Amino acid sequence: LGSLAGNIYPLLAYPLNACNGFLVAILIQSAQGASSLPLTFVIVGGGPTGVEAAADTHDLIFDVLEDDYPNVDFGSVRVVLLNAGDNILKGLDAPLVHAATRRLASQRIEVINDAKVEEVRPDAVVISDGRTIPTRTTIWAAGIEPPPLVGNLDVQKDHRGRILIDQYLRVKGRPGVYAVGDCTSLQYDGSPVPALAQAAEQEGQRAASNLAAEIENKAPVPFRYRSVGQLVDLGEGSALVDILGVNLSGQLGAYVWKVVYLYELGYDLNRAHVLADWTIDLFTRPDTSKLFEDPNQPRVRT
Repeated sequence: LGSLAGNIYPLLAYPLNACNGFLVAILIQSAQGASSLPLTFVIVGGGPTGVEAAADTHDLIFDVLEDDYPNVDFGSVRVVLLNAGDNILKGLDAPLVHAATRRLASQRIEVINDAKVEEVRPDAVVISDGRTIPTRTTIWAAGIEPPPLVGNLDVQKDHRGRILIDQYLRVKGRPGVYAVGDCTSLQYDGSPVPALAQAAEQEGQRAASNLAAEIENKAPVPFRYRSVGQLVDLGEGSALVDILGVNLSGQLGAYVWKVVYLYELGYDLNRAHVLADWTIDLFTRPDTSKLFEDPNQPRVRT
């Protein structure tokens, strides 16, 4: 069961696959003088998702679009990362956090720590110290919540609306029903199992084994979560790697990130496609040609 971004503020939601086009549209409007939109992009959340979103936004704007839109004053473009804690990437080792902080600074990404968001407006973000950051693009990466489907299920849930499951991954009060993923609530060694892909994958394997054991009238096996590490992409040519206690950063981290990414794809055909894309990217630049359409206008057959 997958989760959604936390719906804390009444925002206009844009699909992730439309974000690139939305950023380009803002830059074009500014270049044409059609709008006084602030060229500030705010990412809320200093975890891996927020840090990766900030790095990707920087790469899109400064490594791809800057050459295509000479009329835009890219010197006025700001990418701001708001983090509620003392440091970004809570839970990672200090050397990796320092490496990420240096990398973001080199990319002209402004990191504001101890910045709790008080309000998100259509044209600004208000943070806890009273500052208001004008922006028309806010990317929320500071929390997730279960989708409406889970909310409508008649099962026991915790205070966050996640499905309560036992140590065998069975839904409490529902014999023979198993649940895994972000939308489940399970304690392991005194801490909640994190909402990560590796946790969901491990849960899925254990749930399948326990379901098969139940069918064969065998005893189920309790779930045991084992963190194998974490990867954080910091943009072109840099990544953080924490695998089984081994920490890497920079270009070497990026190489390891790519190897792990290819391995997790699972199928040789998918790996071949991705390798081909990466090889082409070494010799070409991304094509930024894009046709913008108004989703509110009806489509007309021509």
